[in-house]
Amino acid sequence: MSRLFCLLVRIEKFSHSLIYYSGELMLRLLRIVFVVCCSVLLVAPGFAAKAVKTLPAPKSKSNVMTFEVMRASKSECEPNCPQWIYAEGEIVPETVGKFNQALRIAGGSPLLVIQSGGGDVRAALSMGRILRARKMNVAVGYAFSLTCPSDDKFCNETLKSRKISRGFLSTQPSYCASACTLILAAGVQRIAIASSVIGTHQIINKPMFERVFYREKYLLIHGRKKVMSRTITKRETIIGKATTKLAPGFEAELERYVKSMGVGDDFLDYYDKAPPSSVYKMTEAERLKTKIITSQLSPEIYSRPAICLGTNQAPNCFLIKN
Repeated sequence: MSRLFCLLVRIEKFSHSLIYYSGELMLRLLRIVFVVCCSVLLVAPGFAAKAVKTLPAPKSKSNVMTFEVMRASKSECEPNCPQWIYAEGEIVPETVGKFNQALRIAGGSPLLVIQSGGGDVRAALSMGRILRARKMNVAVGYAFSLTCPSDDKFCNETLKSRKISRGFLSTQPSYCASACTLILAAGVQRIAIASSVIGTHQIINKPMFERVFYREKYLLIHGRKKVMSRTITKRETIIGKATTKLAPGFEAELERYVKSMGVGDDFLDYYDKAPPSSVYKMTEAERLKTKIITSQLSPEIYSRPAICLGTNQAPNCFLIKN
């Protein structure tokens, strides 16, 4: 059974329809106010194996994206060791705030290692802009966190107090699909081994209407209304007809974003390679041609203590001063 991966963009508009009753001076009346709030959702249901060059959904946690700051599994490189932020799960609006919290813990411009099937597009764009402002690299990969060994004094005394874990990066393939590719695009270096999945598909605009009912008390004074109180009595959600037509101006925004990150102009064309019910697996040649991937080194290399021991150190080496 395929999982659902969602690309979400929320645009709220409000229109008001007022119903009121005439009455005598100083007479208190009740009125129901009907408000329609419109939100546009970009929904990208999950992987299916039937479309050309599509693939079954990789196994993914159903929870929202979590972040963990990790550091090399061995202490031989301390106090200057490889460090990274590991992100896994669905991108939601709250993801941006959690990402900023992880950045405050990590400090500097750490490597972001990500595994995600997508989610909220607006949140992905916001994360991407933060990434690029910090000149961070992004790798598609999977990480494991470890408990501090009893004889690792630096981990038990320093890292724990900073909410940083020991860990290592896997050599196994991972995946980044849908909105995740917009985060990937923001990396100065965009890293994934050839067997990892970089997936795209069409975006669905799925209007969602919320009807909100109010009970309002007001006074009529010389023919003029003075509202005394307003209480929400009921909410109703109505889902409109889905369409693959993007919201006005949104396609142009995506094009500007991708271009500003140095990814090829034709990258967004790959979103049309598969219907919303499938995910298109970009080939190795397509990834390199569009520059969505700039390096095919294994992310595991960036967790080795040795990369921070020489004179030519990796960019994710981070010195912690006590």
